[in-house]
Amino acid sequence: MYYLGFDIGGSSTKAVLVKEKQILKSLVEDTPDNLDGLFKLARKMRDELVEGIIPDEIGGAGFAVAGVLDLGREKVLNSPNISYLNNQPLKKLAEEKLNWPIKLEHDTHCFLLAEKEIGSAQGFKNVFYLTLGTGIGGAFMVEGTVVFGAHGAAGELGHII
Repeated sequence: MYYLGFDIGGSSTKAVLVKEKQILKSLVEDTPDNLDGLFKLARKMRDELVEGIIPDEIGGAGFAVAGVLDLGREKVLNSPNISYLNNQPLKKLAEEKLNWPIKLEHDTHCFLLAEKEIGSAQGFKNVFYLTLGTGIGGAFMVEGTVVFGAHGAAGELGHII
């Protein structure tokens, strides 16, 4: 099964096509300045990445977003560097616009999980991950479990610096 991953950042949006933990294709574009532009870009990137693949072989996509999400992983509560995402039900909107199942997650949590699964954090139960990009982000894992915090913002260092 193939999957797509989208990393929606304050400056750039990255997309990958993966199969069995291997990145097969990747793209990078500037992040648009409005929600319609973001979905237009996501469709363009999706179409380019899945060209030649049978649709039934694509399991869905993940959206990794900079900012605080609700605990149900449905809505972006606050994205300081992508303010048009604030209070948007991004999971639902993305599923409607792309016509695929979507998983929504905090970008730094995704990066941490990737390091745990296939990167330098393999074999560790307690990990802190720091991102330095358009903003500053962080995530941590205790005893093998990502810590979200009471409001979903655990590890969000950029909001306290």
